[in-house]
Amino acid sequence: MSDSKFNGIVILDAVPKGELNTAIRLKEEIEDIACYSTAGLQVRYIRAENIESLETGISNILDEIKRNGLLPWIHLDGHGLTDESGFVLADRSQCSWRKLKELITPL
Repeated sequence: MSDSKFNGIVILDAVPKGELNTAIRLKEEIEDIACYSTAGLQVRYIRAENIESLETGISNILDEIKRNGLLPWIHLDGHGLTDESGFVLADRSQCSWRKLKELITPL
């Protein structure tokens, strides 16, 4: 078993507008759980509308890790590309898995 420890969950929401947004529902459910049964669990939400908003959101999380000791699990909610090379951002632009790896590795 792993000795990993976490105190937060970061939800990356790349679900396009007009679709059932399971990322928002997940955020709300986890926030409810955190209020009643998991004291101290922090929930962060990043709307990945485009690559710039994804980069900014991840940069903000990195700052929070450094300043406040956030130890997050990361959850990505969206659609993968049919060629499996990456995923679709909310504005329907593309992000490669390689680019996502570059962004989240410092976390």
